[in-house]
Amino acid sequence: MTIPLTVWYNPVVEQSRAQKILEFLSKRYPNAGCELEYRTDFELLVAVILSAQCTDKRVNAVTKELFRIASHPQDFLDMGQAALEKHIFPCGFYRQKAKSILSASGDIIGKHGGQVPPDFDALIKMRGVGRKTANVLLSVAFGKPGHIAVDTHVFRVSHRLGLSEGKTPFEVEKDLTAAFSDTESAKAHHLLIFHGRYCCKARRPECGNCPVAEYCRS
Repeated sequence: MTIPLTVWYNPVVEQSRAQKILEFLSKRYPNAGCELEYRTDFELLVAVILSAQCTDKRVNAVTKELFRIASHPQDFLDMGQAALEKHIFPCGFYRQKAKSILSASGDIIGKHGGQVPPDFDALIKMRGVGRKTANVLLSVAFGKPGHIAVDTHVFRVSHRLGLSEGKTPFEVEKDLTAAFSDTESAKAHHLLIFHGRYCCKARRPECGNCPVAEYCRS
């Protein structure tokens, strides 16, 4: 039986529940972390842009070759749209992703001295960079607390576990940052992704093997 969210979701006990969920997921996925392969802040930015609606495994296969010939913003600008599209074609949505990478590269060169800015407002003002990408960069590349990126896995798992009833990624992000402390944010982000990727899948969730099934409102 599905419990109505308006009854089941209780903000008063949300942090306590969130702590239990974090505890159980930590035991299941002790090595949860970023699975994208990169060497620099900028390479991570490119990889995150490519990861939209694409698996990390495929992104890593593409960037393994891509980063051999282009690893700096100017390299991508010199490459141009058409050539970049050919390199990232397997990641899907290659035209828009190429445009985003080139736009971000242009802003990094023209406005930030060739370096990825370690500041949220500066990041989201860059063309081609949204909240998800900015939060990943700040949390993973720069180690800044209090940032939780909401991708499809985090969005789905957060709703199923009652951590959020937000209808947009931004609303879910706000709920999660309220449920977890700043120091827990990066860990929570990776754990929710791992759980969504390896257990709480979109089409065939492995409910019988779920360590937090008691918190699932489905």
